[in-house]
Amino acid sequence: MVSGAEGINDVMPSTVETEIIRGHVGVFDETGEDILLHILTYMESKLLAKMRLVSSWFHTTCTKQIRDIRLSKKEFEKMGKKPESILMLAQLYPNLDEISLKNLEALQDEHLTPIFAHVGARLTCVKLWLCPNITDASVQSMANECPNLRVLFLNYCNKVTNVSICAVARLCHNLSVIVCQFYSLLEFTLNRMYARRG
Repeated sequence: MVSGAEGINDVMPSTVETEIIRGHVGVFDETGEDILLHILTYMESKLLAKMRLVSSWFHTTCTKQIRDIRLSKKEFEKMGKKPESILMLAQLYPNLDEISLKNLEALQDEHLTPIFAHVGARLTCVKLWLCPNITDASVQSMANECPNLRVLFLNYCNKVTNVSICAVARLCHNLSVIVCQFYSLLEFTLNRMYARRG
């Protein structure tokens, strides 16, 4: 057990040991800010959003670190279900590249199309689950405005048809993962499209 000043000296590295560590690991070359930035990259967006309240440095730094928006039904209702609220949230984060929305019955095209129009070029991943009131208009907007889209999850969004999903597959050339449940014959259609593309 380490106790007192003598114990602390026992565990502190000597000058020679510090130089060896610095040469091989490089951790001592990093400033405290660099180390903190590295730690922040492992935190979830919701925690980063809360940490923005700590200080102006945290506000600026955490805002840059947030890369995704994940809205639950409860959070969506707290925002008043207003299209401009979600758009403001999306515009707030300059490095946003993922949107994940789940079980939002009140979500409609008027919520999504402005997001795709304003930040779509940055998005690489869109995940929509159980959003029964969005239609082809949202997905067509995604196809037109999200050229860098790589991952699309579109599950149990019953008003969306194969037509707009195929438009995404056709127009988003970086798309590598598409997961669509509840769509009949879609897998066959997409396989044919990818075969032609290859």
